[in-house]
Amino acid sequence: MQKKKLEEEIKVRIVSPSANVLDESEAKELIEKAEKVLKNNSILFDYSKHFNGKRSFLSGTAEERAEDIMEAFKDKKIRAIISSQGGDNSNDLLDLLDYNLISHNKKPFFGLSDITVLLNVISLKSKIITYHGLDFLWGLGKNATEYTENILNSFLKKGKLDIIKNPNTNKWRTIIPGQGEGIFLGGCLASFSLLLGTKYDPLEILDSPYILILEDIGEEKSVIKSKLTQIKQHKKFHLCRGIILGSFAFCEQKQKENDVTIEELAKEVFIDSNIPIARIEEIGHCVENIIIPIGGKGKFSCNGNLVSLEFL
Repeated sequence: MQKKKLEEEIKVRIVSPSANVLDESEAKELIEKAEKVLKNNSILFDYSKHFNGKRSFLSGTAEERAEDIMEAFKDKKIRAIISSQGGDNSNDLLDLLDYNLISHNKKPFFGLSDITVLLNVISLKSKIITYHGLDFLWGLGKNATEYTENILNSFLKKGKLDIIKNPNTNKWRTIIPGQGEGIFLGGCLASFSLLLGTKYDPLEILDSPYILILEDIGEEKSVIKSKLTQIKQHKKFHLCRGIILGSFAFCEQKQKENDVTIEELAKEVFIDSNIPIARIEEIGHCVENIIIPIGGKGKFSCNGNLVSLEFL
C-alpha cells in the first residue's frame, strides 16, 4: 500500500477499460446509486472520455480505453481511479500502456473481474500496488452498504486498508490448514489465466513468493478444476505460499455438478502441494468485497475455524 496519505479532498476518476456501460440494463440506476455513495462520503468524481462510450461490446477502441487510463494516471488532481466494471477484453490494453509513466504517477487503481488482468500487470510492471475488490457499477452501485463505505472511507481518507469481516457472509473456512506469507496476486480465475504463459505472466514477472486470491462467476466446475490444475502445473508454482478462494457466483448451483463443491475441487487439486487454502467469500463477484492490495505483501493462516488475514 502506498505510504503517502491521500489528501482530505479526494477526487476519483471513473474509467471503462473493458465492456461498455450502455449495454447494462440497470446502468442508469446503478450509476445514480454509485454517484450517491461517493457524494454521501464527500468524494469528488468525474468520468473518463470514453466511460459511456460504445464500440460494439466495448467502451471504445483499445487505444481509446488505454488513453483514458493513462490520462487518469497523469492528471494530478485525480487521487484514485475506479473501473466502471469488467468485461472480457482488458488484455487488449496491455501493449498500449506506459508502465514507466504509471510508476512515476502512483495512485490507487481499483477493479475486479476482467480488470484482474490490469491490476496484476500494472502492479508488477509499474511497481505500484493496485486494488482488487471495488468497481463503480456493481461494487458501489449494486452491492454497497455501510460495510463497503467504511472500507472505502478508511482507505481513501486515512490511507489505511482495513480487513473487516462482513457479518452478512459465511464464516471464513479452512480447506487445507497452514500459514503463508507473500505478495498478493490473482483475482478472477478466468481473467488471471489469460495471462499465464504470456509475456505478461504475473508469476514470471514477480519471481518471488506469492499468495493467490481466486474467484469467478458462472464457470462450470470442470473448467474451474482445469484452471486450478493449470496454475498448479506452472513452473513457478513452487513459489506459491497459499491460496484464498473467494466467491464463485453462479458456479456452485449447477445441477449436473452438484455432487462436488468448489472447496472439494481445490482440495483435490492442491492436497499434495503443502500450501494453506482458505475460503473468504468477501472477495469477488456479487458480494461486498474486502479490498486486496495486488502487489502488496501479506500473510494468512488457517486452521479449523480460525482463519486470519493480514496486510503487511
